Amino acid sequence: MTCVRVQATSRGVSLLEMMLVIVLLGLLIALAMPTIAGMRERARDATSLANLRSHAQILSVYLGDWDDTYPFPTDPTADLTILRGGGITIAVPFFHVSGVWPVPLADGYYDSVFPHPSILRPGEESLITSYHYSPTFITDPQFWNLETRTGPAQWGPVGGHQPVFPSAKAISVEFSTSRGVPVFAPSQQETPAFTGAFCDGSASAHPRGSSTPPVSTGEGDYDASLHRVGIVGMHTVNGVRGRDIR
Repeated sequence: MTCVRVQATSRGVSLLEMMLVIVLLGLLIALAMPTIAGMRERARDATSLANLRSHAQILSVYLGDWDDTYPFPTDPTADLTILRGGGITIAVPFFHVSGVWPVPLADGYYDSVFPHPSILRPGEESLITSYHYSPTFITDPQFWNLETRTGPAQWGPVGGHQPVFPSAKAISVEFSTSRGVPVFAPSQQETPAFTGAFCDGSASAHPRGSSTPPVSTGEGDYDASLHRVGIVGMHTVNGVRGRDIR
């Protein structure tokens, strides 16, 4: 019997083939990145809406706790108001409470934690909060019509019975470094997109052109002002008696 030896030969991967595989993997990753980024942003949008909805519901609870009055943690007669909560103390002018409102509410409504995880949009790190409290809830509705605006005498608390269109009146608006601020420019033909929480406890995102123009000068030219340009959802014409979405 004759034995035949068969010698198996193995062929290694060449450098050229390895480089080709690496290039193909790189192309696949590059093609997938926009999809992955879009999915991540949509997840952040969903979490942000959940945050806003939570804030709207907390503010509704606040109404019941404080004799049907929206938060008014600011003093219109003082240059600065001292705000305390969540272990911190800050001093702010009247309208600046719009950007730091979670501080005075921290101890009673946010587990005495500051910053509470819900006050920031996912991915945000540098802001005190990503959700600003509308200054229409610390002023008389007449302040938000330039024909009837007289000034600081119109700064004061707002009752829960005053909003006329609860499902269309924003109480808090998303501000973020990634999504921007919904500032309205009179030269624009359409209002910018904005995301907000509303008096009826809901929260929703609204595309460009679906909202109503704000008071163009914002809070006006006062030392206590924070925004002197109109921001959708923040500077509603006729204040709490007006509406921010059509």
